[in-house]
Amino acid sequence: MQHVDHLLSAYIDNELEEQERVVVEKHLQDCTDCLELYEDFSRMSASFTHAFETISLPEQAIEQLMTRINQLDTPDSPDPISVLSYAALRWGTISSILLLLAVNVSLMITFGPFFSFIQIFYRLAHGVVTIFSAIPYLGVVVTVTCFLLIGMSLWLLHQLLRLKKVEITQ
Repeated sequence: MQHVDHLLSAYIDNELEEQERVVVEKHLQDCTDCLELYEDFSRMSASFTHAFETISLPEQAIEQLMTRINQLDTPDSPDPISVLSYAALRWGTISSILLLLAVNVSLMITFGPFFSFIQIFYRLAHGVVTIFSAIPYLGVVVTVTCFLLIGMSLWLLHQLLRLKKVEITQ
């Protein structure tokens, strides 16, 4: 018997569709474990409801809250998504590139060619990792392509050897 404990909270809050509601009610008639859990949930829900109904806020607090909510809806308030705007992204990218360039130049001057070789190797390795992680399934595509090429090569080699064998026997 499959328990309906994952549906009990939604059942208590009247959030289930009619079909699910019927399934839960039928199950509660037969399963004492789920019925006990339902009763516990019902008591907790009633306790929370009673606790929230007994809380009273001063009228001044409600007015202040509504004033703050209305201030957030005004067009003068800054849009929180503006931080993620195209211009901000563009300038952030440009400044990051300039910072990396400045760091690279200073390291090249400080450590010379040896560091430059290591840095180029590191950047190439990082680029490969970035490509493999940025493009989904690229590793799978490369692997499948390699297996197909190996398989075709083996098949062509087999055909070539078979033709060569025929030529020798004739």
